[in-house]
Amino acid sequence: MREAGTTPGALGIAAPGILGPDGRIAQSLAVPELIDVDLAGELSQRLGCPVVVENDIKLAALAEHHLGGEAESMLFVQLGNRISVAAILDGKILQGAHRLAGELGSQRGMRWTESSRRGRLTWSTGDEAKPLLERAAHGDADAQREIADFCAQIAPRLATVLLTLDPERVVVGGGLSRAGATLLDPLRRALGGLLMTGHAPEVVGARLTTDGVLVGALGLAFAHGSVQLFGVPEVPAPWDHLPTTQT
Repeated sequence: MREAGTTPGALGIAAPGILGPDGRIAQSLAVPELIDVDLAGELSQRLGCPVVVENDIKLAALAEHHLGGEAESMLFVQLGNRISVAAILDGKILQGAHRLAGELGSQRGMRWTESSRRGRLTWSTGDEAKPLLERAAHGDADAQREIADFCAQIAPRLATVLLTLDPERVVVGGGLSRAGATLLDPLRRALGGLLMTGHAPEVVGARLTTDGVLVGALGLAFAHGSVQLFGVPEVPAPWDHLPTTQT
C-alpha cells in the first residue's frame, strides 16, 4: 500500500499465467493480452522502483510456506474454478530450468477430470461447486459420492508429483478448500490408497484462503526491493507482520 502521490519502494505482481525464463508471461488463459509483455520492466520504468513478477499460485505457495506451519518442502494444490499446482523445496519456489515446474496443465491433452473443459472444472451443479459441497457436508450421499469421485480422478496425477518430489506436506488452497473435511477427507483417502509407502505427506487446508497471493507478492517484493529500501540485498520479508485475512 502507498499514499496517493508517493512512489512505492518496491512492487510485486501476481501474474495469472506461466512465466518464461525471461520473466515475461508466456501463457495466460485469464489475460492473454499480457502474453510477452515485460511487466516488470515497464512498471519499473514508470514507477521508478524495483518490480518483481511471479506466477500467482507460486506466490500463494510461498505465503503458505512462511505462514502455514513449519515445512521446508510442500506441494500447494489450488482448487477453485481450475486446478493449479506449485511446489516449495528447501524453502524456495521450485521453478525448474524453464520455470515450468508444477505446470501440469501445459501437457497437451491433459484433463484433471472427465468433465473438465480446457482446465475448468464442472460439476452436477454447474460451474459452482459450493452448492454441491454444502449438500455433501449435510450428508447428501449423491453429493458425497461426486466429491469422492472428483478426488479419485485428481489423485493419480498428484500422487505422481508427490512420489517425484517427496514433500513433507500437501496444502490445499483455493475456494474449494473452505469446505474443510468435506473435501480433504476423501482426498486423503484417495491419495493414501495410491501411495504404497509409509511416509505419505499430511494433507491440510491452506491457512490463507483469500489473500495468499497478495501476501506472497508483498513478501517477494520486500526481498526483491530490499537494496532500494534498506541498502542491503535479500532482506527477509517480515512475514508474520504482513496483512492477512484468514477465512
